[in-house]
Amino acid sequence: QFRTFQPLAVLNDQTGVYPDSPGNTNLAPERTLEIEGGADLGLFNDHLGAEFTYYHRKTTNALLGVPLPPSDGFQQSQLQNVGSMVDRGWELSVNAPIVDTRKVRWTTTVSMSNDHSTVLDLGPAETCGVSAADGKQYCKLGNFRTNYPVNALFGQIAIGDSALTSGPTASNLWGRTFIRSDTAVYRGDPLPHWTGSFGNSFTFGSFTLYGLLSWETGAVFSNGDRPYAVRFRTGDEYFSTFDFSQNPPVKTAASDSTFNYWNLFGAYDSRNNLRIREISLSWELPSGLVSKFGLGRTTLTASGQNVMWWDNCHCRDPNGTWQGGSDFGFNSD
Repeated sequence: QFRTFQPLAVLNDQTGVYPDSPGNTNLAPERTLEIEGGADLGLFNDHLGAEFTYYHRKTTNALLGVPLPPSDGFQQSQLQNVGSMVDRGWELSVNAPIVDTRKVRWTTTVSMSNDHSTVLDLGPAETCGVSAADGKQYCKLGNFRTNYPVNALFGQIAIGDSALTSGPTASNLWGRTFIRSDTAVYRGDPLPHWTGSFGNSFTFGSFTLYGLLSWETGAVFSNGDRPYAVRFRTGDEYFSTFDFSQNPPVKTAASDSTFNYWNLFGAYDSRNNLRIREISLSWELPSGLVSKFGLGRTTLTASGQNVMWWDNCHCRDPNGTWQGGSDFGFNSD
């Protein structure tokens, strides 16, 4: 609600300030109405358990960050009560003891969920049009568009290319240049539509081995590292186009094409991934041993997180974050 400023050291170490958050004295609470239903089932004398939930929630008077003109001097978007959105999806969990004896127990749990969000309207300040890419009607306010997911990613795409074989531009070897679309088109949803996990627990005597496999699909992220590296003529993607049959390796047509492309476009890569999220081994210490130290039931556990994963995102980790920048804030990879 309040307008804020940040401190800044200026000439001769004099203290100054610069605009930070524009504030908004007209803010009001957003309101959400949710309808949810589900069932918990126990089958085969509770040897198979299942939980299912479906939800549909609509938010009105939604609080969204709307960018202001740069001439206003504020770095942050202004939080405004604009429009409405809907979020719907379902969750399913199934668990069962595969083996259940006095000495050996094996239980498994499978969980899945599906979620989709859509912006319905953005209030009287929205401007409307038709997407040139897919012919889809939309209305726009700031970085938000109706009929698309909340915080959907938009970017320009290549609509053509040309080969450079001669003439004054032949210094680019014979690589391609690219023609960029006039407008930004929909590149994807930053949040996954499908998530799931598969967990297994094996108990033998006093030892328990646990493993959890998880997956995500349907999400896209803006991968700033990818074009950044190529623009500085470095990185695996750029060097992989070199001719290594010569010593030293030399650029090829693909090298210049890659360089030309990433100087025009941003990278929007898939966050789809399958990962071994956790592996752990636990040992319940003998009661006769721990009682000598005045302890009750005691368990030692060795575990690993994010042990291995598979993706195709041209990044270190599609779920990765780092801390850096002048404000030491956290950012998505």
